Amino acid sequence: MTLTRCSLLPAIALLAACSSVGDYIPPEQDADQDSPDLSMQVADMSTPPDPRDMSSPMQDMPSPSLDMTAQADMRPMPPTLMATPKEEGIELVWSSVPGAERYDIKINGGDWQNVNQQTTYLDTQAPMGVATAATVMASDATRRQGVDLGVTDISAEAGALQTYEVRAHLPGAITTEPSDPITAARRTLITAYQWQYTNSIEAPSWQDLAGATQETAEDSGARDSGAPRYYRVILSSQDNSFESEYDEGYKLAAIKVTTGGAHTCALLNDGNVKCWGSNDVGQLGYGDTMTRGITPGDMPTPNVNLGGKVKDLYAGNYRTCALLESGEVKCWGNLYEATSAEPIGDDAGEMPPSAVELGSMPVKELAMGLSHQCALFQGGTIKCWGLNSEGQLGLGDTEPRGLNSGDLPTPDVQVGAQVLAVQAGIGNTCVLLSDNTVRCWGAMIGHGSLLENSTFGDEPGEMPPPPIQVSRPDTSPQRLFEGASSSSPCVLNVYSPTGLESITCWGANASGQLGLGTKENKGDSPNEMPGERTSTGGKAIREVYSTLGAICLLTQMQQVFCYGTGNLGQPTLGPGFLAEPHGDESSEKSPKLLDIGSPVQSLSLGVFQSCAVTTAGNVRCWGRGDTGALGHEDSTSIGNDMTTWPPPDVKLW
Repeated sequence: MTLTRCSLLPAIALLAACSSVGDYIPPEQDADQDSPDLSMQVADMSTPPDPRDMSSPMQDMPSPSLDMTAQADMRPMPPTLMATPKEEGIELVWSSVPGAERYDIKINGGDWQNVNQQTTYLDTQAPMGVATAATVMASDATRRQGVDLGVTDISAEAGALQTYEVRAHLPGAITTEPSDPITAARRTLITAYQWQYTNSIEAPSWQDLAGATQETAEDSGARDSGAPRYYRVILSSQDNSFESEYDEGYKLAAIKVTTGGAHTCALLNDGNVKCWGSNDVGQLGYGDTMTRGITPGDMPTPNVNLGGKVKDLYAGNYRTCALLESGEVKCWGNLYEATSAEPIGDDAGEMPPSAVELGSMPVKELAMGLSHQCALFQGGTIKCWGLNSEGQLGLGDTEPRGLNSGDLPTPDVQVGAQVLAVQAGIGNTCVLLSDNTVRCWGAMIGHGSLLENSTFGDEPGEMPPPPIQVSRPDTSPQRLFEGASSSSPCVLNVYSPTGLESITCWGANASGQLGLGTKENKGDSPNEMPGERTSTGGKAIREVYSTLGAICLLTQMQQVFCYGTGNLGQPTLGPGFLAEPHGDESSEKSPKLLDIGSPVQSLSLGVFQSCAVTTAGNVRCWGRGDTGALGHEDSTSIGNDMTTWPPPDVKLW
């Protein structure tokens, strides 16, 4: 290279005017520059210049080395680099340099790599870490479908630390200084999941769950025997495979229990029904009249043949009804008490029973009273059938329905508005309507008159009955609670606009079951409604259950608190309520704990026995033992004292 003489130009202009100087590369960059090394040739300055020679450089002309230093000092600041660990690699992002033609990156002190004009780079070659731990979660036992599986809290060792630098190329082969080095480690990428199960953890034989290769999976084929399966997942990354710890899951579990007069039935999450207890009129549905649940070997009972999967289940006095997933309603046992009608299910060949003729409208839910039942349809209408001695069917007479061929389907009950919920009790029926009113008919307290004068629906022109004042002006009823063997219905009221909730119960109160600190009935005299609220003891309530002499509250914390006492002298509320009722004294306005030894998913209060579904999907029953309705394969009553408490699980599989 030859240095051109430009003696009349200042030093700074020299850099711009002498284009050949632009090829100069600062010596400190030569070691890293990926272009060929270039040398500079400089004129001999040892002989003094001749003043007459105008081509000689001026005395104040800077030396070429000083000019090159000035050029280097004008280089822009280096880029600012950031590195972000990801599962796909380590993502590099840097700030752009004005005028940059391209960028280079350096990894772990290696060679510079050209990345053109981009200002991001994903290092997919960075080493991954390895999986070291994971938590497997199997679904709770009360689901209808198979066991849901998921993996959380995956722990992993990060990959080896990587060091990165970046620089920019400018016009004229100038480069910036490298950025400050930055280090990062790649996250572990799980490349595959394989779920496995075994039926024994003592001698495991792990098998792949077919098709279960994602972070979540479902085992729809878990064994119907109800025995537990154990699940784990194999996590694979680029460099290792890791077997998680196992978790236990079930397929078969109870999702509802319902108590009749002296029998009990459970709905399982596979859509089947099992029943036990008294069976003198075929209410168990096994084609005979043999009592089950009282003799060793009785349990588990077989599935009831209903011709399809069951969506919901209801037991009354001497009979049982099921709402099938198909939308059909089927009932068996003595469907018409105190009549000469033949029961269904007490002889071979009678099961599955025929569907109840209710019309073409899809059934949303049933309500089972002691001796009658009602169907709520999707369109908000209801039909009732069964005994009708108190006008509980709401048809303006006391004639039973469903006894003779041709009397089904019954007419729609005229209630004055769309029905949101229905509850059937002992000789009475209540509905919650879309106009925010509650209306009841049959033998019902709540209309401000004595019990014997408060029947509605047993004579023409009485329907719809007048609304019952269950709410204050600042509240509105939102839910109507269950009470198949009850004369004490309850509603959930919600305050506007706060959204706070309260419980209002009314009707019979001989055992203090309303929780008002007295034994006085509520609603059989004028101006008693809505009256004092039933205290929840400050607990958030999920559900309320009522029966002949008790009301129980199921809390959001899956505990049960009750008022009242055991029915007819039986320990249906356990040992804590048998000697004295709770709620009939002024000091007893907070409910009392009923602890069955396990968290409770749902409850059913019967006349002679009570049962609960636990959060584990098991059934526990207590009360009178000689009917077999407890399912404990003996005649021992449960709950008379602490020696038989808490109740054991019923053997359902």
